[in-house]
Amino acid sequence: MTDADNVPISFAEQLQLLLDYLPDMHHQLSSPAQLARLLNMSPQAVLNLLNGHTTSPRLDTARALCQCFGVSLDYFALTTRQACETYLKQQVVARSTPTVQAINTHVSHLTPHVMKRVLVVLSWAERAIQQSTAQHQRKHP
Repeated sequence: MTDADNVPISFAEQLQLLLDYLPDMHHQLSSPAQLARLLNMSPQAVLNLLNGHTTSPRLDTARALCQCFGVSLDYFALTTRQACETYLKQQVVARSTPTVQAINTHVSHLTPHVMKRVLVVLSWAERAIQQSTAQHQRKHP
């Protein structure tokens, strides 16, 4: 473990990691205004969270974010970037198909950066297959 792994993480950085690591939700959220609507917050309040002006949000805000992204409130109790990334990688794998989970087991020796990229590509491929299957089913009921 390096010293960089022990650097404290801010709430804004944790929120950005949620957007980066959970591609299904991030795909639906192309702007802070969309996230604000989902959270029933003002766009300015969401921007304040994202840019670090709000450093200690209210508990109900953290709960709303957890519900939106499907993570535990424990996520915001994590104190380092490495801990947050590890948690989110586990979430990505847990939400994946059994095939993706099996691949994850076999690629566990890869660096964290490469592992993240592999999981993102696999998630993208999974969505593409699902969309193709849905299109086929609409054409051939």
